[in-house]
Amino acid sequence: MTSTAEAADIVLLNTCSVRERAERKVFRRIGEIRNHAKRAARKKPVIGVMGCVAQLEGSAIFASAPAVDLVIGTRATDRIPSLIERVR
Repeated sequence: MTSTAEAADIVLLNTCSVRERAERKVFRRIGEIRNHAKRAARKKPVIGVMGCVAQLEGSAIFASAPAVDLVIGTRATDRIPSLIERVR
């Protein structure tokens, strides 16, 4: 565990699709994490999008945010460890 996403090896963003602004915020945050890894010359962390946005958007998230490695719908949280291992 770490206190910042920038220092993490794995970042899981839990999302809510009730408000459009929340969706935009998560995609902006993904870009920030990716850019920080580039500037710091460190390996990009595994980035996962979870929750309602993941459930609704599904694989379209990969096209919108190529830095995303995992899309985890609301009913797949029990598979998080195996999904992370698959993309590592």
